[in-house]
Amino acid sequence: PWLNITSLGAEDSSGSCIWTSSTQGGNWLGMIVKTESATGSVTNTVPAGWTLAGSSSVVATNSPKVSVYYKENAASESGSVTVTFNRTDTTWSIALVEIAGAAPTSSVATVTTFNDTTADTTTGTGTITTTTQTTPLVLAASAVSSGVQFSSWGNSYTEIEDNAMGAAAGSGLGVAYRIFSSTTTTGTTATVGSSRADASIYVPVKLNTTT
Repeated sequence: PWLNITSLGAEDSSGSCIWTSSTQGGNWLGMIVKTESATGSVTNTVPAGWTLAGSSSVVATNSPKVSVYYKENAASESGSVTVTFNRTDTTWSIALVEIAGAAPTSSVATVTTFNDTTADTTTGTGTITTTTQTTPLVLAASAVSSGVQFSSWGNSYTEIEDNAMGAAAGSGLGVAYRIFSSTTTTGTTATVGSSRADASIYVPVKLNTTT
C-alpha cells in the first residue's frame, strides 16, 4: 500500500516536508510529526484539512512527542506541507505517507498511545486490538529524544521511516507498519542506538482491499 514516503527534520519554529511526487486522488494521506523542546511542551499547528488521529508524549522538559494526522479520500497533493510550532527551539521530524486502498470514510479506528519514561534501548510497549470489518493496516510510530537510529522492529512489522537527523537535531522518529487479515491483539518494539525514553502510538487504518 505504500506509494509515497518522505521525511525531513531540523530545529526551528516551523517545519516543512515535501511530497516526493504528486499523490493520487482518493488515497489516504498521513503525516507523522515528532517534536521536542528544551524550554517546554510543543504545540503543533497544521494546515487546514488534516485531522489529528492522536498524540503521545513523555511528560518532562525536553521530552519527545509524536503526533499522527491524516486525510482520507484526499485530493491529489504536491509540494510541501508546513507545520508551525509554538517554540522557536523546537527540534522536529516530519514523515509523509500515502496509502492506496484505504476506506474513504471512518478509516481510522481507536488509536492506542503510550510512553516509556525509563531510558533504555527498546521503544514501544502495550498492544492494540485490530478489527474485522476490513483488513486493517496498523501504523506504529515512536519518538525518542536525540537522534538515534531505529532497528529490529518486532512481530513482523516493516520499518518505513527512520529519521535520526544526528544528535544535534534531536529528531529521532521511527515508523513501521503491518497488515492483518483477522482480529488480533498486536504490538511491536524497536531497538534504538542508545538508551532513551520514548513516546509511541498505534494508528489502525481500515483498508478496503489488501494492496
